[in-house]
Amino acid sequence: MNVGVSTLEGYKICPNCGERNDVSATACAKCNLPLDVANELSDFPTISQTIEDAITLRESKVQVREGVITFTSFRGYRIVKSFSATGAEADTFLLEGNGEQYFLKLYRVGMEPKLEVLQKVKALSEKLSRRLVRIYEVGLDETTSRYFEIMEYAKGGSLKDLVVKIRSLDSGERDRMVRRVVEELAESIHALHMEGIVHRDLKPGNVLVRSMEPLELVLSDFGISLRLGEDASKVYASSFKGTPAYMAPEEVSNYFGKEIDWWHLGIMLYELLEGKNPFAGVSEQVIIHTLVTRGVRVSEGLGERYKKLLKGLLTRDYSKRWGYEQVRDWLEGKEVAVYYEEEEQQELKEWLKAGFNKVSARRWMKLGLDVEEAIGFKATFRYNEAREWIEVGFRNAELVRRWYDAGFSPEEAIVFESLGISQKDANLLKKSSIDAQELKKLVEAEKISPEEIDVHDIVRDLGKGFKLFEKKKWQMNGFNFEDAIAWRNQGFSPEESKAWRNVGFTAKKAKDWKVVGFTPEEARNWRNAGYNAQEAKLWRDEGFTCEEAGGWRKCRFDLEQAKVWRINGFIPSEAELWRDSQFSLEEARLWKANGFTPKEAPGWRDAKFSVEEAKIWKSRDFTFAEAKEWRDKRFDIEEAELWKDAKFEPSEARNWIENGFNLKRAKRWRKRGYDPVRARRLIKTMSVVVRLAMLVGMGYGVHVIVDFLMILFIK
Repeated sequence: MNVGVSTLEGYKICPNCGERNDVSATACAKCNLPLDVANELSDFPTISQTIEDAITLRESKVQVREGVITFTSFRGYRIVKSFSATGAEADTFLLEGNGEQYFLKLYRVGMEPKLEVLQKVKALSEKLSRRLVRIYEVGLDETTSRYFEIMEYAKGGSLKDLVVKIRSLDSGERDRMVRRVVEELAESIHALHMEGIVHRDLKPGNVLVRSMEPLELVLSDFGISLRLGEDASKVYASSFKGTPAYMAPEEVSNYFGKEIDWWHLGIMLYELLEGKNPFAGVSEQVIIHTLVTRGVRVSEGLGERYKKLLKGLLTRDYSKRWGYEQVRDWLEGKEVAVYYEEEEQQELKEWLKAGFNKVSARRWMKLGLDVEEAIGFKATFRYNEAREWIEVGFRNAELVRRWYDAGFSPEEAIVFESLGISQKDANLLKKSSIDAQELKKLVEAEKISPEEIDVHDIVRDLGKGFKLFEKKKWQMNGFNFEDAIAWRNQGFSPEESKAWRNVGFTAKKAKDWKVVGFTPEEARNWRNAGYNAQEAKLWRDEGFTCEEAGGWRKCRFDLEQAKVWRINGFIPSEAELWRDSQFSLEEARLWKANGFTPKEAPGWRDAKFSVEEAKIWKSRDFTFAEAKEWRDKRFDIEEAELWKDAKFEPSEARNWIENGFNLKRAKRWRKRGYDPVRARRLIKTMSVVVRLAMLVGMGYGVHVIVDFLMILFIK
């Protein structure tokens, strides 16, 4: 990937965001990236700048605000998931785009990494893509107002995960994998150093597994990297910024040369071979003391080859520590000088001068003490007693004596001491049945600083019924003493109490709702709908939500009524209409099942139709009024449908029938403009004329014709 600035049709194309800029532009108009950055890889921050410029990516101008990420896409990528292992510096996400997955590091609001440095790291990752994690995009996102890095996603996880897998292999395969890890990391560190860069924070979590077969490891997180001066191999920085468990002895004095990365490699390999960090569970103060006085002890249980590797990398004198050439020679099976033992021998001479023999000196040295500290312990304690106190973190024999005389165990004493609690106050806590380990867990869980601990307040609060540090929680949630007691007596924690109080409940009322299983928000909704706790429970237990229950109550149904109507498929407003129309549930269910609404059914029922009859008439497109009128005129459905389709009204149809007309004849006469009576008279008149004509034609006399007409009309 070309990271330099390109020109197109008179524009400068930003290599970060793709924006077209004027040829004369020195910075991108969209992302503000200096347009000459990508072409100046050699200008990576140098020690000639201020040291605060050298400590590149972890500067913050304002306090970082915690936030919840709610968006689902970022700069054209789909957010697949967020990673839980986020730190104070940034949130991290898995992205997807163009069929590939990427890793997003989204700096928190207020974290302002230098955009120029981000771009230079991006350029460096392209140049050393085989050894460093690939960084594809960096900049300031306009939508979120947060700086970001989009880089390759290493599906194999980190070296931290790989260590666990390697240690589970059989010895032959494990040795092969250890060799590959050493080779990969040595080449990556060497590549970085050849560019004049010191990583400064190498640890298993910052080494990513790009692939397993073949094994490819790449370095990541250059947040505190430094560039060495062109004629220098070391730098001094204002303060240590890395991870204490991996720090080299010279870092204690703020001395940072490329040698520290090889020490970090040694610690990572120690973890790989021994299964744990040599400083696991140890405070930063103890780590510093150990590094300054004796360094890291390499286990005699390791094979000679691995012992040599670790001793070479973990030599305290950085001028004699192994580097790239020595590690390469080790990989090739060559003999390489190790100066680790020289340090041990020099240290041993000091112990012998102080009156220790070789055996006792080595025993005390293993505890990480210097000579003066060991003399103090030896004068007061037996070796095994002293070891118990030293192993938990004590270094001062006088201090240990005071805790010992006060009747405390090493485990108890180190907790109280680390929290700044005196022996006198510790005794007060012990008499109040406060366990030291319980105290430690609570302090860590609640993030309480030693300055916040007031033993006398704790004892007084315990006497008033509060648990350890409970009063502080109540105060943080805005409760005075009396209110806290009232809520606590009802069985609420401070957080619960705050939630219930925020929605308008007193302690007693809140308990009524809580004991029947409602959350504060649920209880508020039911209460606002006019229910007490027991009523709400009854409705909820029958499967009603607050909104549903409110709907039934508004329509004047009690719980039992609502339950049976709902079971039969009715909603409140519908059930209300059926009920108000004087339908029983069974009647309503029957009419509804046959397709009638509560507005239609009453008319059919009042017209004396059964459901089955009404259904038939309705299916032939009769309203209940029409159906009633036809039926009242003694028509069945078939007749009515025929006469209705011919556009006859029921009364009209009945009149035609009573005058002797069927539908066909009635339609014909009505078409000619006749009503039934006129049509019948005309027919009768025509019949008379025809008969007269017939009589005349037959030769009858006048008296006969007169007699015939008299008989006809008399009838």
